[in-house]
Amino acid sequence: MFRRTVALLLFVSAASAATSGARVARANGAQEQQLAQALFDEARRLMDKKRYGEACPKLAESQRLDPGGGTLLNLAICHEKEGKLATARNDYDEALAVAVKDGRKDRQLIARERLVAVDKSVPRLSVVVPLASDTEDLEVKLDGLVLHRAAWGVATPVDPGAHVLEASAPSRTPWTTSIVIEIAQKKSVDVPALALVPPLPSQGAPSVPAGGPAPVIVVGAGEPPAVFVELSTGEATTTPTEPATPRHANPVFYTALIATVVSAGASAVTGVLALGAKSDAKSAGCVPDRNYCPNQASYDTAGRATSMAWVSTITLGVAVAAAITMIAAPARVSSKPAVRAGIGPGTGSLELSGAF
Repeated sequence: MFRRTVALLLFVSAASAATSGARVARANGAQEQQLAQALFDEARRLMDKKRYGEACPKLAESQRLDPGGGTLLNLAICHEKEGKLATARNDYDEALAVAVKDGRKDRQLIARERLVAVDKSVPRLSVVVPLASDTEDLEVKLDGLVLHRAAWGVATPVDPGAHVLEASAPSRTPWTTSIVIEIAQKKSVDVPALALVPPLPSQGAPSVPAGGPAPVIVVGAGEPPAVFVELSTGEATTTPTEPATPRHANPVFYTALIATVVSAGASAVTGVLALGAKSDAKSAGCVPDRNYCPNQASYDTAGRATSMAWVSTITLGVAVAAAITMIAAPARVSSKPAVRAGIGPGTGSLELSGAF
């Protein structure tokens, strides 16, 4: 008894669910039919105004929502009027099949007549891949549609106007072209052999074009490439990490170095002598603040201290000036003045070198 009751409840639940689903499906179907009819009516009004570019999409959507032989036949007529003859040919062919299935002889007559008329005007395009152009994994596309090998060389109906033909393959340079075809025209297009993708530039110095400075890649062991351009002569040179231009001692640097050492030494010696003479003058009874000394010998000692102090000050100034010159001047310079700009990975430099 219990089993019968459970089975009965399950049957009732299933029946209720099926009924509910059917109602929803009918409701959705009714809405789609209403929308499809509205689109069909609007498309017919647009066709009467010869606005086929606006009418055809509405007929296509109406056919998608509620497929019918009459809508399909109108869509074929619309595409024919729009100038899309290959598309119209397919629509007429399908509309004829639907009319035969539905037993509509009136539609069959219209579809057959228009199919014959349109077929004579449809352009045909043959995409040929010569043996020399055929390569592994070659892909050919016509207006985005992949043409497999079986379709190569076959006269394919296309709409009049411009069409894009593409070819690509791994490790090959892609190729594309635009083809314009007119009503009833038959055209054949060959796909050329695709060039190999050029390899990445190898490290080393490239050729130097004539007529101006050119960058030269310089490669050092274990170092990233750098680019140097000779601006003084307008010629590019391959330069290693260490400049190859002959370099010699800078006389300005070494002259300043000698002057610094000699002047600093003289300033130190005369400074010590000045301090000693000043101490002797004080011991002899001289009073510097009053400019007084008890005798001539003490006066001479005080004068010697003053002279030595001046010499020490002057030589110290010369030493400072020479040191500044030494710091500013490089120890070695190239024999040929040149301006060089350097560019490397993440770095750049500007170098002014030569004898000055």
